[in-house]
This record gives sequence, C-alpha cells and structure tokens, in this order.
Amino acid sequence: MKKILLLVFLLFSSNHFYLFSQQYYYTFSELKGMEDSNNNTHLFYRLYTFQKGGSIIGDYYENSIYHLDFENEKDTLFLFDGGRLGDFTNSIVDLEFWDTDPSKFIYLGVGISVDPVAYIRRFDQPEHSYFELGEAFGLELGKQNDSLVIASAPALIKSTDGGFNWTTFTDSTYFIIISISPYSENEMFFTAYGESLYRTMDGGTTINLVDTVHFFAPQLFYDKDSIHIYNKTNNSLKVSDNRGNAFSWIERYLSSNPIYLTIDYSQSGSIYLADGRYIYHSTDYGLTFTEYKVLDRKIVGIYKKPGSDKLYASTKYNLYEIITDSIKVIKSLQSDPDLATYYPLAIENKWVYDETVCYIDFPPVPCNFYSNIVEVIGDTVLSNGFNYYVLKETNAYSTIINFERYNPEDATVRRYAEDSSLKNNEFIIEDFLTDVGDTSCTSRFGGYNCYAPKIFLSETSDYVFGLYRPSKKYEVQDLDWHRYSLVKGFGIDSISYGFDFGYGTVKLKGCVINGVLYGDTTVVGINDPDNTPREFLLFQNYPNPFNPSTKIKFVIPQSSFVNLIVYDVLGREVATLVSEEKPAGEYEVEFNGDNFPSGVYIYHIKAGKFSQARKLILMK
Repeated sequence: MKKILLLVFLLFSSNHFYLFSQQYYYTFSELKGMEDSNNNTHLFYRLYTFQKGGSIIGDYYENSIYHLDFENEKDTLFLFDGGRLGDFTNSIVDLEFWDTDPSKFIYLGVGISVDPVAYIRRFDQPEHSYFELGEAFGLELGKQNDSLVIASAPALIKSTDGGFNWTTFTDSTYFIIISISPYSENEMFFTAYGESLYRTMDGGTTINLVDTVHFFAPQLFYDKDSIHIYNKTNNSLKVSDNRGNAFSWIERYLSSNPIYLTIDYSQSGSIYLADGRYIYHSTDYGLTFTEYKVLDRKIVGIYKKPGSDKLYASTKYNLYEIITDSIKVIKSLQSDPDLATYYPLAIENKWVYDETVCYIDFPPVPCNFYSNIVEVIGDTVLSNGFNYYVLKETNAYSTIINFERYNPEDATVRRYAEDSSLKNNEFIIEDFLTDVGDTSCTSRFGGYNCYAPKIFLSETSDYVFGLYRPSKKYEVQDLDWHRYSLVKGFGIDSISYGFDFGYGTVKLKGCVINGVLYGDTTVVGINDPDNTPREFLLFQNYPNPFNPSTKIKFVIPQSSFVNLIVYDVLGREVATLVSEEKPAGEYEVEFNGDNFPSGVYIYHIKAGKFSQARKLILMK
C-alpha cells in the first residue's frame, strides 16, 4: 500500500500532472518573502484557480507556489499544489529554507488518493523522507541548530539530521508545532488544534499553557529586541512584551477581515499590517497603527524588505512594489474573460422580465403586473472613443436608452454618461473582481457618486431555465433598497426592491442569449393589440425623490372624468394636475415643485370607480 502511495506522490511532485492543465485563469492567494545571504529579495507567491469540470475526469484546482527571483530576473513554478478533486490532489502545507538559500528547502505536504497521507521531502532527495496516513499541519526549522526539524504530520515528530530520519517528538498527538524561537532551539510554541497557545523552554520535556484563546491559523513573528513576539491569527493580532510568557499576551488589533503581517527585522517595534485594501504601520510594537498605503483591491499578502523602504503586497490580480512615495505593479494577472458572461452584451441579446409592484400605505394592498423588456439593439462609438452596446429598456414608466461596455482590463461593466466630471464620461455599474463582503461605489440603480454604495452579498449557484449556473448577489443601499442577482451566462435574473410605501419584484421570464432562446419571451403588456387598456394603473412618479420636476403616469381602461391632485402631508391640496374628462388610454403629466418646499407629498387620482394614491418626495 505504501509503495503505491509513494508512486502517486512522486507523480504529484513532478511537473507532469501540471502539464495536464488547460487554459486556466489564476489569482494570487498568498505572498511571502525572504532575503538571501547577499541581501537579494526572493518572493514566493501562490496562484489559485478552480475549474468546475476542469479536467477530463473531474473538478480541478491549483494553488501552486511560484518563485520570483529579482537578482536573476526569474519567475518560475517552485512547487506544484493541486489536482483533481475527489481523485488525486497534492497540497503543500508548509515550506522552510536553510541558510536563507532558495535552493535548500524542505516541505510538508498532504496527498489525497483514497485517504490523506502526510509526507515530508528535502530539496536534495528523490523520495520522501517521511510519509504516514493522516493530515499535515506544520513544519519548523531550528534557527540556531539547522539540523533540528519539528513537524506535525499528523503526529508531532522530530528530526535531528535535517529531515532525513524521524522520531516521535512527544507521546501526545494533541499539539501542533507553530514556531521554534530564533533565540533558542529549546524554546518552541504549539497550539492544540487551534485551542490555546503552549510553550516549551526545555525542548519538549515540559509544555505549558501561555494563552487561553482560540486561534485560527496562528503565525508567530519575533521582534529584533528578542522580547516582543507577535501572534497573528486569521483576523487578530496579539502581542507579548515578555517573550511569550503567560499573562503577557494582549490583543492589539481585531478585524472582520483576514489580516496579514510582516516585520521589518532591522527595526525594533516596526510592523506592517494589511486589512482589506489598507496597509497600516506601527512603530511601537502594535500599540498604535497609522495608515500607510491604500490599494485598489483586498490584499492577500505582504512582505517588508528589512532595512529598506520597499514593501511588497499582493491583491488577487496584482503584485506591487511599494516605496514611500510610489506604488508600482510588478506582476499582473489576466482576469478570466468568462467573467463577462455574468452580463452578456451582444447585439440582439434580449431579456423579458415579469415585474410586480405592490403598495402598502393605502389598503387594500393593490399590486400591478407588467412586463419589462431589455434588448441590445446595436453598438456605437461615442465621443470618448470607446465602443458601446446600445441597450433599450422598455418598462411601465418609460423607454430608456443606455450605452454600456465590458472592460476586460479590470473586468468591469461601464455605462456612458454626459458628465464631464467623470473620467471618460463613464461610470462602473458592475465590478466582477470584487470579493464577497466588499462595498463599492458601483451601482446600476443609485448613480455613480457613492450616494448608493453596493455590497457584494454572496456567491453561489442557482437553477435558471433548468441549468445550474454560478451567480453573484448584491444589495444597493440607496434611499430605499435594491437587491439583485447576476447569473453566469444570463445576466440579471432577479431584482427585488422596496420604497417607503411598497415593494416590487422583477423576475426573468425568458431571454435570447447569442441566438439561443431560454424560457418564454412573449410579452403581455398593459395594452391589448387593439391598444385598448384593460386595467387601471397609477405608477410611481419618476424620478422619486425629485428636484425640480417629476412625471406621473397613469392608465385608465375606459372613458372617465379624471381628477389627479397633489396634497401635502396635512391633506391640503397644493396642485391639481388633471381635472377633465379623458378617453381610455395611457397618460403622463408633469408636476413642477419649484414653488413648494422640500418634503413628502401625496398624489391622488380618481377616475370613475377607480381611486388610488401614492407618495412622492421633493428634495431641494
């Protein structure tokens, strides 16, 4: 059995499996760095991809480690991490180097064929020096005695000859190695599967509890002064000012995001912390932080070159070199062009929606039902030199023309606007590189000045027209609210919204995408083919709120004497918009609020046996 597993792992550790890859698109998922003996910087970063059905026999993922060598100007695959999920996978859990030499390394991994198997391999050995059934958790090298290696794989094991031979470190399988102190090979820190922090000062003979807090993915960093120790977990930073002794750990930073830490080992007390898009700097051991830099996306890793002004940081698509007064992209990844299919723009694409609007302020609750149509009717080059698709939206209120384009450089959808304050006269309505939980100033409903920020709520999958497709769900925090969903291959499939006197839903009924019909695109309008309305409708004024004027639309199914009057909140009549006999049909009137103060008003219509009222808001 072990021979078979070993053969499988040798296949993992070669590049042959990697060659099975198709054309995948990657994101940065981790960044670490080190200086060699000549003070040359080496960055080690991971590139991640996941493809549903990405191999010929299953789902496929990669999270491999790459090596960027600045001195020799090389950027190469270092260790492969990935495989076919549910079949053969190989994951690199921990990687350590001797003598700050990138060519002298040892790593801990876990391979999964039928069961997980932990293994350890040196740079100069063709086979693994250790492998055993179970998971892998961590590996650490002695800094003063480089022949000492401790690993949790899954039992706590020890090597005193640099990882060639292994013995049991302790009888307990409860502890996971976190760190060996750079100041003493006998001083080590452990966690008990994420519960609490433990330390030994005598090489493992006795292991004592030093902090009773739950830790997720703990990492220890040692300050130059040999006294302060920094414990960075997934989203918090605790600092000990007494070499990690019990009762010396104090939480200095807590976030709702994952955080990343790097130490300038040339300066005592100097640490850099990344949280979301922000990088903070502390010069007092984490007691206080000041904002250092802000990047365009969430950060996934940082590394500070000691004794210099250079800081390296990575977001999902860019790797940056940051100095005091500049931020430079040194490596950029292409975004997946398939992201454009979340909002497929092509001439003759068409979407038909069923919309329901219900009003709750004036019982009994009336609901109106009608169809909305969005279609791409052409394309054109506008004054800024960009080519836009022309989208025509026909809804119950009006017909709207928008000019939109997909920008592959940053995976955004941009809409044209005649506003010279906007760069290139356009603003972003979708940004497909944002992460779940991100808040952005992109909105198709609330304008383009961050008046209505948008939150990326979740990323999941939905059944649409019998197909299981990935989807992205958003909420726009405008005066009322909007929530909507984008489905890969179809675009917007649903919208829900509220307002101060009602709510509405929009559902995709059918569409034509790249010549293929999905669902039902027949339209039942408010007018029959003979243009005779069959129902009474009073629509919400548009825009609402408004300044200085707004339009009110209504439909009457038969000839009636119509009174359309605007009242203030005290019930006093402020304007009569219609007071006359009108034949059956659709009408639109304008209310000018120049002579009225800001506030809430009510407009009421009575047409024969029909009577209904709505609220409108005037803002100046």
